[in-house]
Amino acid sequence: MYGTFWALVPALVAIVVALLTKEVYISLFLSIIIGALFVTEFNIAHAIQKVFVEMAAAFGAEYDGGNLAGSGNGGIIIFILELGVLVALMNKAGGLGCMLFVDDYFGRLANGSIMQPITDKFYVSRSKLAYIVGAVSVSICILMPVSSWASVIGDTIDAGNGTEAFLYTILCNFYPFLMLAFLFVSISLGIDLFGIRKQELTALRTKDVTCGLKATSSDEKIEISGKGTPLDLILPVGALIVSVCCMLFFANTDTNTALACGGCIAIIFTMILYLPRKLMSLRQFTACFGEGFKSIAEVVIILVFAWTLVRMCEALGMKEFIETIADKMLGLTWLLPAIFFLCAMGISFSIGTSWGTFLIMVPIVVDFGLSGSTHWLTIAAVLSGSVFGNQVSPISDTTILSASACKANHLEYVKAQMPTALIIAAIALLSFLAAGLSDTVW
Repeated sequence: MYGTFWALVPALVAIVVALLTKEVYISLFLSIIIGALFVTEFNIAHAIQKVFVEMAAAFGAEYDGGNLAGSGNGGIIIFILELGVLVALMNKAGGLGCMLFVDDYFGRLANGSIMQPITDKFYVSRSKLAYIVGAVSVSICILMPVSSWASVIGDTIDAGNGTEAFLYTILCNFYPFLMLAFLFVSISLGIDLFGIRKQELTALRTKDVTCGLKATSSDEKIEISGKGTPLDLILPVGALIVSVCCMLFFANTDTNTALACGGCIAIIFTMILYLPRKLMSLRQFTACFGEGFKSIAEVVIILVFAWTLVRMCEALGMKEFIETIADKMLGLTWLLPAIFFLCAMGISFSIGTSWGTFLIMVPIVVDFGLSGSTHWLTIAAVLSGSVFGNQVSPISDTTILSASACKANHLEYVKAQMPTALIIAAIALLSFLAAGLSDTVW
């Protein structure tokens, strides 16, 4: 089965099962089992052993000639857990969330909770507020180089130079750029389209921002403390960025280690900033570790499963098989960015998770062995398509979270934003076609 179509089957199983069941965990784990059976030639005992050997190896450090070359995926896991702690700390201290980009979950919760009472005074419909909060949160996260998204995406593209690899994708990531530009222009000019316009007119006419619809509730809540200031957000995030950059450029560490070290420094800095001013007690500070780890647990599970699936596909020779396909495509590789954009849109919309989508599809793109602009365009196309699904899928936990934080009706807000999102996606598709054909991002 090595180097043949069978090498691609585990990844395809993950996609198909996710589309059918809408459950990412089950689909990823089932695909891992199938990959292990293929690798071990259907020896069940060896296959079970292979699953957990590869899962453990996914955390392992990287060695070059017997010398430690990097922290491996373990550094990414540590950094994401540290981000969860930082978010919990800033939440507890009352740092405002309007500038937060390290975590889209907290961005939605904080921005929705803060802005909803304000927008109600001006009769802005809850659907429009949820649309803005959701679209901005995911678009900013996918474009910022210091975030949980950036660390995972960069490591998936290039384990050795994750930050540099992620930076290359930013300019090609057309959908989030177009979405942010559209929001800025439409809000500045007071122009609303389709379902959002209908909701706005109804809210103004009836003076009812819910437009007579029942708000979606959720167990996810956020308490806005009156003690904190904007600096209680800006300084910890600034400490995180500066410390990561210093570890990268002055200590000459690998990306994953730099992120893990920077996260630790930022937490220590936050403790020094908060405790002397009595924004929280020492007990509350330590409690944030548990809260932060809990908030990020689902992401960690998805990452471990996705990394293990990639290792199974590599053991089956997926790279060699895809290289043969790429050779046969000859001059048609310029179509790949548009094709992968559409595939990522469909998958992320159907399964409701952007992380699950790009963690499965980015390794496939990397194995195509593309070069130059086409390589970065195709990866960015997967990321753009994943963002679309995250924003508009009715089964996405983040759309439900946006509706809950803004006290909007979940399904009505999803339906209202859909036409606008599809138009922007169509423009992004044309952009990927044009960029692929011209072989240049500009």
